[in-house]
Amino acid sequence: MRSPVGADLSVPSKRPLDGLRNRAKFTAMSILELKQRVSRLSQRERQELQLYLLRLKRETPAWKRATAKKIRDMQGGKFTTLEELETRVGKK
Repeated sequence: MRSPVGADLSVPSKRPLDGLRNRAKFTAMSILELKQRVSRLSQRERQELQLYLLRLKRETPAWKRATAKKIRDMQGGKFTTLEELETRVGKK
């Protein structure tokens, strides 16, 4: 698997994982490896990765439901005006 930022993030699969204990170790090692690889990316590559992760988050059903609810609430008149917000935070 080739990542969108040019780093090879493939996970070799020599044998199937046997048991939850090995799986937990594998996951922790994979996260550590990802963090190490991300730390070596350029600024531009990190920005691309951030955008990719945000896109993934916004594709989840939970995010879509929460966003749809916020839109429905606003369309139903449940929102705060800029003036109300300034009053709440003490700015004028």
